[in-house]
Amino acid sequence: MDTLTLPGGGVGGAFGIVPLARLAWETSMQQFDLYIRPAKPTLGLYVRKGAGLSDLEDADQWQLAGQVWENELPPGLLRELEANGHAFQELGG
Repeated sequence: MDTLTLPGGGVGGAFGIVPLARLAWETSMQQFDLYIRPAKPTLGLYVRKGAGLSDLEDADQWQLAGQVWENELPPGLLRELEANGHAFQELGG
């Protein structure tokens, strides 16, 4: 197995010896920004990381709540993101 040794010498995790296949997988994953509208906190809006909300008419009513990796999203939501560049999701209950 090909590996990459990173400075720090830890066991597993981000430092130490990391299999290149794992490193390639982690860097190929897409990340998305999650925005929440405080007026309706049960509605989430996902966009590609760093894309912002410049095309959204009411962008000032949304707040960045964090980021998620593509494998954290349901497949249908991920397909919608890939097709439209954004996706809405009801959060919680």
